[in-house]
Amino acid sequence: MAQPSSFPVLPADTQKHYVQTIMNYFKRLGDEKEPPILYPFRPETHGPSQWTQSVDATVCDIADEELDYNLDTHGFKIHYHGTKVADFSDMDTIKREYFPEVQQSLLGFILSLTLVPFPEGDLIRTKVVFPEREGSTFNVTHSPSHRFYYRYGQKPDLVTLFKSYDSKPGVARRNPHSAFVNPETVDYPGRESVEVRTYVFYGPEQN
Repeated sequence: MAQPSSFPVLPADTQKHYVQTIMNYFKRLGDEKEPPILYPFRPETHGPSQWTQSVDATVCDIADEELDYNLDTHGFKIHYHGTKVADFSDMDTIKREYFPEVQQSLLGFILSLTLVPFPEGDLIRTKVVFPEREGSTFNVTHSPSHRFYYRYGQKPDLVTLFKSYDSKPGVARRNPHSAFVNPETVDYPGRESVEVRTYVFYGPEQN
C-alpha cells in the first residue's frame, strides 16, 4: 500500500517523459586481456573509446511512482530531503550545515538497507591514473536485462539514494549508475547536482 509522501503529486494526465538515448558500456574482455587503464586527464591519447561500445537504451521516467521503487528491490530510492543550504560553493557551510542534514535524513531508514544482486560478471575492474595518484573502479558491460530509471523534473529537495559498496556477504555490494543525454534538452542550460558519499558502519549485532 502506498504511504503518504512529500513528493509532488502530478496530474493524472501528465505525460511520461521516457528518454530514448545511448548508453556507453565497456566491451567484454577475453580471459587473456589485461584490465584497461584510463587516464582521465589525458583523454586525447588515452580516452576510453577503444574499450567502449554504444547501445540504444530507454530511460524510464518514474515521476509520480517514487514510492514503487526502493532499495530492497530496485537498488535505488528517490528520497525527499529539504535543505536550508542555498550556497553550495561555500565548503564551510556545506560541512557545518549540509553534512549534518544529510546524516539526519539517512538515519530514518539506513539500518535496513539490502539490495538485489547485480551480476558480478557484468563488471570490469578498471585502473584509473590521475596526476597525483592511482586508483581503480568498476565499469559495466552490456546486458539486455539492464533497466534504467530517472525522475523527470527532479528538484533540489529530491535526492537519489543508491549503494556504491557493501562489505556484507549475501547482498548486492554496488549499484551502477550513469549520466545520459536527453535529446529533448540538449539546448537547455546544463544541470548542476550535489553528490554526497557517506560511510555507514554496523556493529556485530546489526549484521
